[in-house]
Amino acid sequence: MLTPLVCLTSASISIPTLYALDAFDKVTPLRFWFTWWAGDTLGVLLFAPLCWIISGSPRRLWRRRAPLVALPLLITTGAVVAIYRLALGWEHQQHLQPYRLKAQQTADMLQAEFNEHVRFVGTFARTLGDTEHILDRDKFIRIAGGYVDHRVEIRG
Repeated sequence: MLTPLVCLTSASISIPTLYALDAFDKVTPLRFWFTWWAGDTLGVLLFAPLCWIISGSPRRLWRRRAPLVALPLLITTGAVVAIYRLALGWEHQQHLQPYRLKAQQTADMLQAEFNEHVRFVGTFARTLGDTEHILDRDKFIRIAGGYVDHRVEIRG
């Protein structure tokens, strides 16, 4: 029951010290403090009893307690890791969704622009192909100018 309170000590001393030493980004010390505290708390709650099983005295007494203590802790640890991985995957997908939507919109817009350019180049190629003589510069600029003037990307 006291584990969360006891684990406040390490995070509350270490994070301000690291903050004073300029060891991490000054915008998020509270997040680092919480992560430190949560890691210490989970470590004490899940792994300290496993260490006691391995190195506890008297050995005969801990040998009998080992399955009763270790099995639930290992199952709990597995559940915590699985839930964390699932939550991480879900959060990753949530953050990627707007990015994918924006990327798709950008790709659609670029595809529409490319299609328009291909249509223009095809039309212009047919126009030049129908001409039996070489166009002079002024006529060429007049024909292409209406399309190219508003499209800097194709001007070259």
